[in-house]
Amino acid sequence: MKTYLKYSVVLLFAVLTACKKDSMPEASAPVLNNYGRMDNPSNEVDHQIYLFYQETKVPVFYSDTISTNPLNVLNLNYQLAGPSSSYIYTYAKKKADLLSGIAFVKNQLLPALGPKIKPYSFSLLDTVKTVIVYSPDYSFTTNYNVLPGLTTFGIAGIPRIATMTPAELVTYKADIFISLLTSPLNSSGLLKDFSSASAGFYSKYAYPGAVNNDFYLEFKDKREYGFILDGYESEYGYSTPTEFTDLTQFLTKVLTTSQADFEAVYGNYPLVMSKYNLLKEALTTLGFDLTKI
Repeated sequence: MKTYLKYSVVLLFAVLTACKKDSMPEASAPVLNNYGRMDNPSNEVDHQIYLFYQETKVPVFYSDTISTNPLNVLNLNYQLAGPSSSYIYTYAKKKADLLSGIAFVKNQLLPALGPKIKPYSFSLLDTVKTVIVYSPDYSFTTNYNVLPGLTTFGIAGIPRIATMTPAELVTYKADIFISLLTSPLNSSGLLKDFSSASAGFYSKYAYPGAVNNDFYLEFKDKREYGFILDGYESEYGYSTPTEFTDLTQFLTKVLTTSQADFEAVYGNYPLVMSKYNLLKEALTTLGFDLTKI
């Protein structure tokens, strides 16, 4: 009994000592932010990136090396779903192109992006493409303007920015904005009314013949179903878009067309105008500033 009491006292002392130590934790060593950009006055590109980072806290990269000590490397093919090797990409290299790319991000992209849309970082790329090889003699290449990675948003075509016409620049920016907006819009719940407006008409076919099953729609102007014209409509019929394509088409119009020009084509179609206004409202609620595009 004395032995049991002795061990109990020892155990109680050990527990109390441990609790006392736990109540006074030591501060962890500070963690270096490898994404933070440091100044390099001897390199104009690095200096402009540093100034941009100081103003916005958004890093910009023009190589895959984030830091050298310790080594930290970007992989734009690592996305939310996991690693992939589908995309082949190259970085912009010329000083003038990189400075143009930094100014483009600073002056033409970031002002419109609220906190819920702004990516963690940008990467300035020359090209992004996928190549599907069907045989040793035949392959198919697709080029892209964007490559959204997990921790960085790649923008391709940086060397072309300086020579783009105003119309080309509008289309280019719209492609980038659509890529930045689609995911947060879909996850926000703000598109519920937009999607439900044409929910019964997605992925169907309208033609002048008899409508004898759910796949077909009565043949009438596509705009009456709430859809954007895509140039593939004819007297023989047309296909209606998927929900994803419908959103992309409306976003493209919102980002590239004035309201007056849009109303000139769609103003007499209430369902289209309703969806147009619902989308603009959703974008504003999300934090996208339409006045700064």
